[in-house]
Amino acid sequence: LSKLEIEGLNQKLKEVFEVEKVFLNSELTLAQLSEKLGASTHDVSWLLNNVHNANFYDYVNGLRVHEFIHLLKTGKLQDYTILALALEAGFKSKSTFNKAFKTAMSETPSQFIQKLKTSSQ
Repeated sequence: LSKLEIEGLNQKLKEVFEVEKVFLNSELTLAQLSEKLGASTHDVSWLLNNVHNANFYDYVNGLRVHEFIHLLKTGKLQDYTILALALEAGFKSKSTFNKAFKTAMSETPSQFIQKLKTSSQ
């Protein structure tokens, strides 16, 4: 990929994730993302690995963790369980969510929520 192609693909990636929020689809695959971007799976994988320093699953799960945190901060925890919010953020299972959350935030979801509650008092 040329520098211009990398910039263009990265811009499309940003739009697809920020505007369309395709990461909320728990069934999202690299092939589906690549098709949506009009690029090969190889090019998308290269972009994620070399520009964003993450593989497809780590990158997508990182976005899902941030969506979960956004849902928490909007007060949805009062109405839903942690698992329900994780599923709404695009995770498929509790174990994947817990692992991704701990990797991204260096603490468990429960620890994070406790700190959030303490800091808002």
